[in-house]
Amino acid sequence: MASAKIERRALTKYPFVIIPVSERSTTAPNGKVVYGTIPPHIAIHLGVPEGEIRLLNGFENSSNTGFGLAHISAKEQRKKTISGLGFVSIEQMVYRACSAYDSIHQGNDGRQLLVKSHGALGSRQVMLEVVIEWDKAKGFWHVITAFPTAVVRKPKIWP
Repeated sequence: MASAKIERRALTKYPFVIIPVSERSTTAPNGKVVYGTIPPHIAIHLGVPEGEIRLLNGFENSSNTGFGLAHISAKEQRKKTISGLGFVSIEQMVYRACSAYDSIHQGNDGRQLLVKSHGALGSRQVMLEVVIEWDKAKGFWHVITAFPTAVVRKPKIWP
């Protein structure tokens, strides 16, 4: 009887919350779930929330929509290109871009594009582009998609 009382009290104090697989954070190469941040001085400049950037497991739909690691991983050519740039994983590429971005560009629907110069691939300059979105309910930014690119077409908003 006493153990049931303790168990009930423990569940009240520490309720279980089961997070769907698609909403779970992946682990960055540094062993943490945070891939980067939007610090206060940049957030104030852009008029957006400051906070951590995370890569969630996400999902991919048959209509080629989705977010997170599953969405990025679903594109075979993209995985080959990422590997060809010397990254051992998608997580490594996303971490590199989110932890040391050079600029931020305005995305669609309130999203931001983090851009990191990666150097040259043959005669072309390569940049890493990561699309992030603020999740008000979770209180952090999360990665929608990421890809190498030669040209960033969206307007630069920082610095």
